[in-house]
Amino acid sequence: MSTRRIVGDAAVYGLVLPLAVLLQLSVANDLSLVAGAPDLVLIVVCGIALARGPAIGCVAGFAAGLALDVLAQHALGRDALIYCVAGYALGAAGEKLRPPAQVRSLLLVAVATVLVRIAEGGIAFLLGSDGALGRAFGVQLIAAPAASVLFAIPLLALLRFALGYKSPPRRQFPLPEPLPEPDVAAIA
Repeated sequence: MSTRRIVGDAAVYGLVLPLAVLLQLSVANDLSLVAGAPDLVLIVVCGIALARGPAIGCVAGFAAGLALDVLAQHALGRDALIYCVAGYALGAAGEKLRPPAQVRSLLLVAVATVLVRIAEGGIAFLLGSDGALGRAFGVQLIAAPAASVLFAIPLLALLRFALGYKSPPRRQFPLPEPLPEPDVAAIA
């Protein structure tokens, strides 16, 4: 790996992760489709993990989650743990699903959003929050992944461009040889 790519990736991470955290806390929580707001931090962690693998996804998830914990005044480490595990799992799934198609990436964002919501509700319940499980398994469990997928379409494309990730060429399937047509005059 060249030093130019390392510096470029570090600059992208240093710009995109704090921006996603700030937009999540200031804007995205107010944007809601029915009852679910998009999870911009998870979308960014997903894009980084799919492009760079589970180790970088884990570190990006931990950093973004810790920033969320500090700025949102949650129990310190709650979101860091959830996004760290999500980044690692998304990176590992991205390695298994090579080449990563755009539809697969959106499906991974939807599944990860559901699992992150359930994990947030479970950890909040374990920490003694009233009504945490009701919020985790409510309408948000359907509306939040839908909102996240809608926002993930342009964000994942921008992240792929910023990280210089090129999709592999599409597979070309061979065309079958045409069947010979029987001679109708010879049969009659």
